[in-house]
Amino acid sequence: MMKKVLFVCLFSIFIMSSCSKKIKVDLIVHHAKVYTVNASFDVKQAFAVNAGKFVAIGTDQEILFKYQSEVQIDAEGKPVYPGFIDAHCHFYGYAMNQIRSVDLKGTISFNEVVEKVMEHHHQFPSEWIEINQYFLSTSIIRPIP
Repeated sequence: MMKKVLFVCLFSIFIMSSCSKKIKVDLIVHHAKVYTVNASFDVKQAFAVNAGKFVAIGTDQEILFKYQSEVQIDAEGKPVYPGFIDAHCHFYGYAMNQIRSVDLKGTISFNEVVEKVMEHHHQFPSEWIEINQYFLSTSIIRPIP
């Protein structure tokens, strides 16, 4: 009888351990304040990343129970925000480029180029006039090597 009980216990442990196999991922971040950008802007605690993509986001318990990783980061309650794209403009430089550079897009003849350069010079007089790279690469006058 003792052998049967021992066998059932060992078999149960084997079955339970094989059922709880965790999914391997590259990174787990937990104990964080993760701001999502879903429809309700939920705030979660943890996430798992594999091959550079989020595979799951949820509570610490949900993520740590289901996933395993050699790289785990305890964020210590700090915020984690979605990726920011640094699309910005240096307004002074942007304005100066508008003043210094002649917009020659759409010109189809040498005369049009001269006319636009003259108009620009009268509007923004200076010693130098810049021509944008787009025009140089699609020049109607002569391709520039």
